[in-house]
Amino acid sequence: MFRTALVAVATASLTLATLTVAAGPAAAVTTRYASPTGSGVACTQSNPCTLPQAVSGASDGDVVQLTADEYYLTSQLDITADDLTIQGPEGVTDSSSFLAYLIFPEAPIGVPNDQTKIRLFGDRIRFERLAITGRADGSAALVSGSGGEARYNRVRIHNSGEADTLVGDNVTLTNSVVQQIGPGSLGSAVSVTGLISSSTIYSTNGTAILQANQYHATPNCSTIIVNTIAWGGGDNMLIDDTAGPGSFCSSLLVDYDYSWIPATPGASSSGGIRIVAASTPPTVGTHNLPDSAALFDPTSPGDSYLSDLVLPPGSPAIDAGCSRTGSCTSHDYYGRPRPIGSENDIGAMEQSLSPVAGAVTVGDISRTTATLSASLQPRGQATDLRFQVRPVGSPTWTTAATGSQATDLFGAPTVTGSLGDLSPAVDYQARLVATSGRGESASEPASFRTLDPAPTPTPTPTPTPPTVSVTSTRVAVTKKKARVISAVTVSAAGRITQRAVSTGRRATTRGTVARSAAGAGQYRVVCTLSKKSRKELRKRSLRLAVTTRLTTPTGQTSATTKRVTLPRRR
Repeated sequence: MFRTALVAVATASLTLATLTVAAGPAAAVTTRYASPTGSGVACTQSNPCTLPQAVSGASDGDVVQLTADEYYLTSQLDITADDLTIQGPEGVTDSSSFLAYLIFPEAPIGVPNDQTKIRLFGDRIRFERLAITGRADGSAALVSGSGGEARYNRVRIHNSGEADTLVGDNVTLTNSVVQQIGPGSLGSAVSVTGLISSSTIYSTNGTAILQANQYHATPNCSTIIVNTIAWGGGDNMLIDDTAGPGSFCSSLLVDYDYSWIPATPGASSSGGIRIVAASTPPTVGTHNLPDSAALFDPTSPGDSYLSDLVLPPGSPAIDAGCSRTGSCTSHDYYGRPRPIGSENDIGAMEQSLSPVAGAVTVGDISRTTATLSASLQPRGQATDLRFQVRPVGSPTWTTAATGSQATDLFGAPTVTGSLGDLSPAVDYQARLVATSGRGESASEPASFRTLDPAPTPTPTPTPTPPTVSVTSTRVAVTKKKARVISAVTVSAAGRITQRAVSTGRRATTRGTVARSAAGAGQYRVVCTLSKKSRKELRKRSLRLAVTTRLTTPTGQTSATTKRVTLPRRR
């Protein structure tokens, strides 16, 4: 029975998809663009409008295209067009790149908590790559309506209230996560008929999957569940067809297989499956995981499953999902292809893919060192990484730096490393190798060359110090003047200075002179003594120390001192 119904639903879905594609061009489908800051009325890509404007003005078959941003909605979103698609941008792996967040703030800012937030009046409405968040209490639901055959793919719906989260007839829910975390036990995460495939459904205190005939009109009374995890603090699944006569389904038909919906309450399996009164028990396939399997503890905020929406390593739900035919899906919540491994993983997302080591960039190259950087995509599992290096032409790689990438499992973070002990003037190759439990990948080698050896410094020649000498000295004394006349020989150009100082009990400068020397050679230097010195010569002789100095343009100096006696002269 399960297999027949499963194939029938899959065939119906394929037929619907074929009809929708074929009818597209004839119906002149329009894409209407909306952004959180949209202010236009044209709803074009260059002039987007608000999300309510894009939806209210849509015609049958249109597409409302959203950006990967947060859309805050303060009024109910009513969808009346048939075959309308509301979708986030294309994207794979990183949810921040493909999810459009539809956020309903709590009252009094937003819609009252006891009112449904999204109401479907049109048929065959499609939601793709969205996150819908809000609070529904009482008789409300977060998403509900009279429209049928709604389809949800790669959608995350989060209800913080105590009421039902997703309600509908003949719904197709695939690769999605539906959570109801309110404190009360009466709420539910999903109450639909149709197909639930490759999804994760969770209620903290209420019911994960509610099958109650009072929610569904005849003839929409069948639900097929495949490749799905359902966990409820109150009930994992509740089947109740005890509502009174009328337009309700008289009985509910539920088939499930390749799933983890524990029937027996207890511990990690929580509330089990509960059947009220004369309700028809579900048809249980033979491929479900045992009730006792401790897959995860949804009540623990730190549990790795709920924190990153990926099965923890070693989970028995890995590779335990449906086969590749029938109603199992071809991709997961993150857009990654299914299966990874031998079969699909149970739940909304595959546990991981093999990591991808990005191209290496080499920088800060010296004679013996270099720095490396590269992007790394762990793709769902903690990944070990190592940078390797080898001389060009060598077959052997040497690991130069290691690390561990345990966070940001779905992004592409940049990792860095340093190389040391390299040889100067050598051509090298470097690469990044990433390894996880799902496989290993290595980047294409990046080539670089270390700097040449440091050149041998050329010794700076020591400049030859200049020389200065006085080859002859004579004294010329007249009645008014006294002079010391010297023949000075220098070895370089510069400035010649001469100073005559008396050598008696008290040294006294008697005369100074300076002149330029254009180059090496002999120069005549005349040092005229002071008038006071001439007067003293009338009384006594003078003994002088005559110092001659040469200072070159580069600041080098040389000096010589010669003693001279001037006799008394009246």
